[in-house]
Parts: sequence; C-alpha cells; structure tokens
Amino acid sequence: MSNVIRKIFIIAGESSGDYLAGKLMESMRRICTDPIEFFGIGGPCMKKAGLRQLFSLDELSIIGIFEVLGKILHLKRLIDRTVAAVFAYKPDIVVTVDSSGFTHRVAKKIKKQSQMPLPIIHYVAPPVWAWRGWRAKSMHKFIDKLLVLWPFEPPLFQKYGLDTVFVGHPIAGDVDFEKPSEQQLENFKKSYGLSGENRSIVLLPGSRQSEVSKHLPILEEFADLMNANYGPLEFIIPTTESMKEILEPAVSHWRSKPLVIADKTLKVLAYYAADLAVAASGTVTLELARTGLPSIIIYKTSLITYAIVKFLIRIKHVGLINILAQQDVVPELLQWDCTGKNIFHRAISILENPPQIAEQKKKFAEIMEQISAHPDKAAIEVLKT
Repeated sequence: MSNVIRKIFIIAGESSGDYLAGKLMESMRRICTDPIEFFGIGGPCMKKAGLRQLFSLDELSIIGIFEVLGKILHLKRLIDRTVAAVFAYKPDIVVTVDSSGFTHRVAKKIKKQSQMPLPIIHYVAPPVWAWRGWRAKSMHKFIDKLLVLWPFEPPLFQKYGLDTVFVGHPIAGDVDFEKPSEQQLENFKKSYGLSGENRSIVLLPGSRQSEVSKHLPILEEFADLMNANYGPLEFIIPTTESMKEILEPAVSHWRSKPLVIADKTLKVLAYYAADLAVAASGTVTLELARTGLPSIIIYKTSLITYAIVKFLIRIKHVGLINILAQQDVVPELLQWDCTGKNIFHRAISILENPPQIAEQKKKFAEIMEQISAHPDKAAIEVLKT
C-alpha cells in the first residue's frame, strides 16, 4: 500500500442516494490499493462507510416543485456552503449521487469557479426518459462521467457526448437482503410481539417528511379498514432513525398502531415476515422486489406539483418496477386514487389471489437479473477517473 491518500468529496441528497453512496464507498475501500478519505454530505449508510460529514442529508429532504420554492434561499445557502467546502478540501474527485436538483447546481458552480481540472462523476441519471428530456443535452458541460443504474440509459446520454456507463443497482446483489433463517424470523416476531398467526403488512410512507405527512392519514384509514374487515393484522413501518422520531408520535393514536423500526437488519426481517407492502413510489420498491414481497405503490403530492408533473411526464408508469418491466406488475394508486379505501380493495385482491402473488414474485426476480452488474463496477469506474 502506498502513502498516497485518495481524497473524495461525495454528496448524496436523500436516503436512496445514501444507500448507493454507502455501497460505493465500501466497494472503493475494498478494491483500492491506496487509503481513501471521504468528506461530504450523506446519511447513516455513508457515515457507517467512513464519511466525514459537512452536514446531514436531512437538510435536503425536500420534494416537489412547490415545496422547493418555499425553501429556495435555504437551498442556495447549502449549495454555496457545499461548493466552498469542496474547494477548501481540495479533493481528487467529486462524486455526486442522485438528487440532481441539488447536486447538478453544485457541479455547475464547481466547474465555473474551479481554477484547475477537477473530475466530477455523477451516479444515478436523472430520468430523462420520463420527463425533462432536455437535461440530457447539457450534462456533459458539468459532468465528466455518468454512472447509470438501468441498462437502457447509456445511449440517451452518450449521443450528447457524455461518458456514460451502466453499473447496475447494488440492491440486486446486496447480501443483506438475502432471506433470513426461519429461526431469525421467529426471534424477530417474538422480540417485537408479533403473532405468527396474524397476517402482517409493511407500510412505507416515504423517506421525506413532506411525503410522510401526505401518506400517513391515508395509511391510517387503510389499516383501520383492514383490521375491521380482514383482521386482526399487524402493521410494521420500517424507516430511518431521524424519521422514526417523527413517525412514532405521529402513529401513537392509531387504532391499528404499527410497529416502527429503524434498522436495516430489522427492516429486512420485516419484509420477509410480512404478507404485503404498501409503499410510496421510490427506490424502496426495489427492496421489496429484491425480497419478493408482494406490494402496492402509492403516491400523493401537492396539487401544483402533481399538475406540472402530469403535464410533463412522458411515461405510463411511475413505479420503478413497472417502468423496468414495461407492464403493470405492481398496482399504482396515485393522487386522486390514493385513498385508504382503494388501497384496501387492492390489498384484498392481492392477498386472496395466489396466482397474482406468484406473478409478482416471478417478475421481481426477472427485474433483479436485469439490473445486475459486477458488484464493484461503479467503484472501478470512479477510481480509474
């Protein structure tokens, strides 16, 4: 091993990016012959992988056009603070992960203000295949290399001169999501007072406070309907430590009070112990597919955000599973259709239909194969830049 320290400034703006960046950091440490130092913005996964944190990604937990407008000055201050930190740190490489609304603004400022070449790698392409396709044309001006998760994405950016590499999604090979033993599942149920006789449902209201505030009342109505007509059932909400502090008091009054957990191992155990999941659209739906848990996708946002996105979006589906499969694998209940009653009816139709459950599981396995790649491919691409 040499004495040269590789200095990498790495930024993730939300929990899904924190997971990807954490896996990337672990992979880089594993394969790099030089010691590596990480500084930047992230969450628990990145901190566990050795991140020295500028500030937490919780400060960036904003979603929706209307919601962002209300905090535009705050975001500008965070962008300026981040750019200043990059120049003070003097890294060898800057790696930005997802959250293009924030990370692309940071990248543009770095390129504009830098006095010497500083490679910038962006991990996770913005979904130009869904909406705002014009973004693909200009990214080469402030991004040196783009690492993408989906196999159909490279040509969309390569045609505009951006070095783009498919690296797969680490969820497909993440051993942490392998099925636990029956004894582990039994111990989990006993430890948290879950009955082995009653069905259980995982509820995933989202990783941002704005998502949770929209979805929790709907999920409460759904849980009450399920227990009144199909009970008794048990409900589990896997989340992050920071969101647990918000969720526990928010659900304390529910008649069908859910168990709130904030640990990756417990989350995986909950997935395998459950019969169904109801999840806000996002990367978490890939976790459910990885574990083979039948699911329903929901999403509700502000009227302004929904109207604008509805006008601009170019694809039929919003759930990653359905987009990758190019068909309706998982039911989607969005905006006006996202009600407790509608979720209840879809849940019953799945739970009482074993062939539909089997079909979902089959498609989930196919999708995991589709997004698989060498586990260190993203790290290799970063380190050779």
